[in-house]
Amino acid sequence: GGVDSTQGLIVDCMIVTFSVLCLYLILTKLDSEIRVDGYRKDLDAARLIQESCLPNREVLESVENAEVDAFILPAKEVGGDFYDVVTLDGGRCAFIVADVSGKGVPASLFAMRAKTLVSERLRDGDDIPGCLESVNRSLMDGNKGCMYVTLSLCILCPDGTVTCSSAGHPPPLIRRDGDVSMAEAAGGRLL
Repeated sequence: GGVDSTQGLIVDCMIVTFSVLCLYLILTKLDSEIRVDGYRKDLDAARLIQESCLPNREVLESVENAEVDAFILPAKEVGGDFYDVVTLDGGRCAFIVADVSGKGVPASLFAMRAKTLVSERLRDGDDIPGCLESVNRSLMDGNKGCMYVTLSLCILCPDGTVTCSSAGHPPPLIRRDGDVSMAEAAGGRLL
């Protein structure tokens, strides 16, 4: 009887150990799924915030002397590409197209910072070179991640003239009377 009871005890211990291991694996999987679900919800919220920062249809349609449309599709749920349309004094309108180094949430956060800085400087009355220089200084300050942004900035005046500058970004395309051409832009360094 002693050998059978020892074998029975070993089998019981193995069953308990196996059951505890299964329970551990189930709880680990559930914890992982909860974390992934939370991460997805955070990314969805970040995507919605990023989309809400894009110019709305009314702003795009309010631009005089030009037909403006825009579309953005990040490589990930959120990303570092952005554009903006900023109405300025004197009937002028600024168009900004930019791309931040990197992808995902860090690039998205840096993009929103750059977008806000450019819009503020333009609304404060800075000319294009002054705006880009000021934004560059602000973005360099405390930039521990060594991120950068390429940017194309154009200002449309009421008389139809367009002034463009590039901070390491390809110049925008302009469609006039069915023809598409690349805008001439003064080139500069990355921001």
